[in-house]
Amino acid sequence: MGRLSADELARMSTAERHSVLRGVLSRRGLLRAAAVTGALGAGPVLLAPRAGAVSSGSVPLLARWLAFGEDPRTQVRVRWQVAGPVTGAAVRYGSDVGYGNDVPAALEVLRTVMPNGRVVEQYYAGADLGGLAPGTTYHYQVVHDGGVASNDATFRTAPEPQDRARFSFTAFGDQSVSAWAVSLEQVMLKFDPAFHLLAGDISYADASGRGEATDDYEPTRWDTYFRQIEPVAAQVPWMVAAGNHDIEMLYDGHGYGGLTTRFALPTNGPSGCPTAYTYTYGRVGFLVADSNDLTAELPANRDYSQGRQLLWVRERLAAMRSDPDVDFVVAVLHHCAYATAAAHGSDAGVRSTLGPLFDEFGVDLVISGHNHVYERTDPIRAGVAAVEAPAGSVVASADAGTTYICAGGGGMGLNGFAVADRNTMVRDVAPPEFDARLVAGNGALTTETVGWSRARYTGHSFIVVDVDPGPVAWSATMRVRMVTVDGAVLDDVTLTRDTASWVRRNGTNLLVAAGGVVGAGLAGAVLLGGRDEPVPEPAGPPAWTGPSPADRDAAARRRADVLAEATRAALAAEDLERSGAGALGRLPDPLLAGALALELLTADPASLPRGAGDGPDGASDDQLALDLVLPQPADDGPDETAGPDEVADHGQDGALPFDDDPPEPLPDVEDDVECFETDDSRYLDGGYLPWPFAGGAEPFEGPVDGPDALAAPPGAALTSARELPGQRRPEASSPRPPGSRPS
Repeated sequence: MGRLSADELARMSTAERHSVLRGVLSRRGLLRAAAVTGALGAGPVLLAPRAGAVSSGSVPLLARWLAFGEDPRTQVRVRWQVAGPVTGAAVRYGSDVGYGNDVPAALEVLRTVMPNGRVVEQYYAGADLGGLAPGTTYHYQVVHDGGVASNDATFRTAPEPQDRARFSFTAFGDQSVSAWAVSLEQVMLKFDPAFHLLAGDISYADASGRGEATDDYEPTRWDTYFRQIEPVAAQVPWMVAAGNHDIEMLYDGHGYGGLTTRFALPTNGPSGCPTAYTYTYGRVGFLVADSNDLTAELPANRDYSQGRQLLWVRERLAAMRSDPDVDFVVAVLHHCAYATAAAHGSDAGVRSTLGPLFDEFGVDLVISGHNHVYERTDPIRAGVAAVEAPAGSVVASADAGTTYICAGGGGMGLNGFAVADRNTMVRDVAPPEFDARLVAGNGALTTETVGWSRARYTGHSFIVVDVDPGPVAWSATMRVRMVTVDGAVLDDVTLTRDTASWVRRNGTNLLVAAGGVVGAGLAGAVLLGGRDEPVPEPAGPPAWTGPSPADRDAAARRRADVLAEATRAALAAEDLERSGAGALGRLPDPLLAGALALELLTADPASLPRGAGDGPDGASDDQLALDLVLPQPADDGPDETAGPDEVADHGQDGALPFDDDPPEPLPDVEDDVECFETDDSRYLDGGYLPWPFAGGAEPFEGPVDGPDALAAPPGAALTSARELPGQRRPEASSPRPPGSRPS
């Protein structure tokens, strides 16, 4: 074969370049080790003992790192590097430092023959742990014959989705080996992440990043990299995506043979795409895509999957969105669909292929790198910013669209932005329109007018994401913060989504919405009662259940701290419209949220129980009976709240029966309002609300606590106020919460 020109090389696929390079080196007589490796860079082989091998006892352990398997609840993969061949490699693990379980490890050698004839051998051991208990902390260490066992370390498996456990994870891209990267890792640990996402361009062993046979590649940079991340990655699973600097042409598998040897990635991706995979942690689904297959900027691996990856992405997103145990969906990929940095900008190939799928299946958050900056967009749908989301915003992603974040400040040298006045600090004002770089087909550069770039920063940073699934019928939240190398939080946005269990399985559910946040849906609602599953209407009255007091109390505190009182009140109507629930009416100055309006909601108004004339619930035709009562303090003795039979025992004037000595007024308490359960109805402090709660009822001005407490007449709406933690009590409101219905 004659000498190839640069243009001829550029037109070749990664596999073709690999074959050419392998042939060139063979003719130079540099494949003397082919009997050991089978082919240059073809990937790792199991290491067999050989004459003259170094004894295990003198071979040091270099570094350890973890990853999840396909099911993080039960699978963790342990990998480590040793300086030479060893025997008897194993992982010991257990619930304490006694371990008690030994899993043999496979030892692989990654043998690289450089174009100049230099041979580099790297030794990686690994064991896949399965059958683990969900939500459990394990201790582990790694060993080999004659060697010194590693220090003890721990890992924790993912919880069951039904546990609705809170967790945090961290993410960045473009890490490299640098002092900046080390500093970021130290700050990351303070947030106690359940795992770390790395959006490609990991070690920069391939410094060129073109995916070409002539790239500047130094495999030993990986040795330094693993030692750098070991203090974090030995206890925090390291989940990586492939970037352009991770295509290493000396290995098969589209240049990914080295990456898949070093990292134990899940293997549930599309056929022939070894770096694409999915997993679910808690109630969040994660999709890791290979954007080298889709990018318009670099041709090395473009369309190597021949469309298989996009079909797989559609299939996996559809499966996640139909799973009642998945609330949020997060996508991770290297190239940016939306970015304005001067170095690479946006990638039209990624945007045009993945963007419509992210819209169709409601992906909540996309994390990328490639541009060595931090940038967050407003939520985007069909290429347009749907709402403005300055720092501190709370956004319903199901309605507003997908938030795209470039987190490329993970340690490598930084880029800048084309618009100078938005450099070096976060801007959270409404973004001006300006021209930005777009990498279109075949790498051609064009410009586009941008109005979706919300927050930008040019320093080293990472993001931390706090996931709170909330109780069953509350909105789940995913708070995203950008943290600098100094530990300062410079950007903060919270995404909300009605929990999948509510969206998929609600039958008849009655809620009270207390203001809320932009598009928060159920985040501003209090569940009064409901049935999880739609069931045929029973012959008798429906039975109601409600959330536990602890769930209501925690949710009330979260709701109270999100936005200022006036903001929640102003956006209440928008919340209700976006929540998908029907608004039955409004109670001014309600019990739960100071001066905010309460909305009565139901998923299925027609199925709610209504009064039947002189029925036992005491409500007349076309009225729905509700009941909210405040809890008695724990030290006040047994609960004397009237039971169902007593509730039905009204006098002719509709008032509730009194004892000679009515209860004392309740003090200010931080407990959420209790839902009093009856067999057939619910009451609001003894008053009735006219069906269908058209909102025309006159406010009830009578006292609602103390010795002169009165029951609200039919159709009345209470006006008393109560304070929640973190809220200001409105002027002229009662200094204490309304009392419970007299016993």
